Amino acid sequence: EMARALLRGNAYSLIERDSSRRLRAIWPLNPDAVTPRVQDGQLVYLYWNGSIRRSYPASEIIHFRGPSTDGISGLS
Repeated sequence: EMARALLRGNAYSLIERDSSRRLRAIWPLNPDAVTPRVQDGQLVYLYWNGSIRRSYPASEIIHFRGPSTDGISGLS
C-alpha cells in the first residue's frame, strides 16, 4: 500500500471486523475507486465496486496519504 501512496498520493484499505469488533482482515482497495468526502462534518469514503457504491466511515478505512493541500486527499 505504501507504493500506491507514494506513486498516487493515496492508498486505502478496508478493515474487516468480526462480531466482537476484533480485527479479522485488512483488504486493499483500488485507489481509483475511492473518494474521500466530508458529509455532515464526518469524513466518509465512497467506494465504487462496479456499479455498486458503498459508503464507509473513516473508522473502517485505513488511509495512507501523501502531502495534502486539504488534509483529506494526498498528492502524488
